Amino acid sequence: MNIDLSEEEVIFLHNILEREISDTKSEIHHSENFSFKEDLKKQVRFIQDVINKLSYVPKSKAG
Repeated sequence: MNIDLSEEEVIFLHNILEREISDTKSEIHHSENFSFKEDLKKQVRFIQDVINKLSYVPKSKAG
């Protein structure tokens, strides 16, 4: 699936996802439940994957 987003929309989503990573890492730090921590770490990796996809700009759209 492809979604066309403006540069402003990509920046907006990127900022929200970065904030979510920060919040989730804080939650990992404060959690005492190993299983829950592992689930949160998976969530961070998933969010980072989405950020990486948002950051990719095909050459045909770059200029």
